[in-house]
Amino acid sequence: MHTPHFALLCLALPGLAQTSAPADAPTRSTAERFVDPPGPMTAAQTQLLAEAKALLSGTESDPGRVLSDERFLSLHSQPAFRALIRDHAPASSVTMVSKDEPGPRLRVTLTLRAADGKPITDLLVYAYHTSAKGWYAAEAAHVRAESGDHKHARLFAYVRTDRDGRIVLDTIRPGPYPDSDLPEHIHLTAYVGDKAVGSTELLFADDPRVNEANRQGAERAGLPVAPVTRAADGTQSCVAEWRLRTVEKGSEPPTGPNKRV
Repeated sequence: MHTPHFALLCLALPGLAQTSAPADAPTRSTAERFVDPPGPMTAAQTQLLAEAKALLSGTESDPGRVLSDERFLSLHSQPAFRALIRDHAPASSVTMVSKDEPGPRLRVTLTLRAADGKPITDLLVYAYHTSAKGWYAAEAAHVRAESGDHKHARLFAYVRTDRDGRIVLDTIRPGPYPDSDLPEHIHLTAYVGDKAVGSTELLFADDPRVNEANRQGAERAGLPVAPVTRAADGTQSCVAEWRLRTVEKGSEPPTGPNKRV
């Protein structure tokens, strides 16, 4: 049986009120399912953070270069590193994973639109998801803390929409949670400053776990289940539109400059 913490994570998926492990699924230990949130940074991590800041201080700073650099993997769960990546969120596209990250390569092209259908420019988007084996952390499937996965997921990125309201995420196909029938998904939250103006999950049409309830829930959330295409080399891609019904007018952020405060 799943713990209450895991059940709360499951309720976040569109159209899925509950989930259960398959009847023949092995019982996993708590150690395999949960890891504690990160503690204070070590001296080595502090030095790495300084190096990341230096890389992002130039005029051609690219957070994707830092996120995809395996030297900085130990920092990914640390709040200070995540704030640094957010503060330097690029426009349009970002690479979320290193070249050696296991899993099929996936490119997500997403357009964010307001209730009036117009694209929303310069909107900050936070994306995170599991590894190919369905884990948010390097050591376990979930982080043991309030909103632990949201705050500390290893595979994450921040990116701003371009003039057409578009973002591109270069990542890997996320795996499903262990011992669960929940669909594969990418978590997405849109921000104006520090205020979230929308939060949902991107589901994939070729995932056999996606059912009619998931499809209907995704439609209600404004982000329909996305079709996936596969290239001859095994790479995957999907194109989707997310309608933020809480944002009435498009073309520009709804409440002025979209800067972190």
